Amino acid sequence: MWRSQSIRLILETFASSRLDGDLEKVWRGIRKLREYRDANGYVYPKISLKGTLFSNTKTELPSIVDVAKSNGVEVFESFQPLNPMKNYVRIYPKEKLQELAVIDEVVQSAHADYDYATSNLQPFREFCQTEGIDLFPTTKANPKFKNCDETWIYSLLSGDVTPCCQIKDPPNRNWNIFKRNIADILDDPDYESLRFNLWNGIFPDYCEGCWKTR
Repeated sequence: MWRSQSIRLILETFASSRLDGDLEKVWRGIRKLREYRDANGYVYPKISLKGTLFSNTKTELPSIVDVAKSNGVEVFESFQPLNPMKNYVRIYPKEKLQELAVIDEVVQSAHADYDYATSNLQPFREFCQTEGIDLFPTTKANPKFKNCDETWIYSLLSGDVTPCCQIKDPPNRNWNIFKRNIADILDDPDYESLRFNLWNGIFPDYCEGCWKTR
């Protein structure tokens, strides 16, 4: 139960934070997934918590953790303010744009509650260490400029690959794991060129607003 809000207000708050936001549907899906996994003796998938806080919910992280845990969530990943990247800002409702002015305030509030979150759910970093996932591998980004040293590769549901989770429009339709294997995509000259530019601070327009470009 969230500490300062009624159930109805919780549902309304979630619904106002995203299109077609139905929190009850989310919890039902998570509970069914975990029940199926456990009933069949499977270890995976692990269910993690990640989300966005607004100025009116910036102090609610402990309560969010409580209700998430009660519905089967196991791992705490992170919470963030509204994303200021250009690709996101262009699709935000006008009434949400004021949130961009309080990003630092929301981040500070969220960080203050991270100890509570990671004491009640397994920290994402600990989960990665247990699973042998190199969460923060050493990179070779140019230290002289602002740069993006992401080393992950991301796939959308369509199979299209992008070099960043913030990029929702694939830069190249040939980067698709249903059509080509990962090794071929990574060796693609266009993919290598994009990664080289990002590593050296040469950012395309869709990176505008990302904290790594500031």
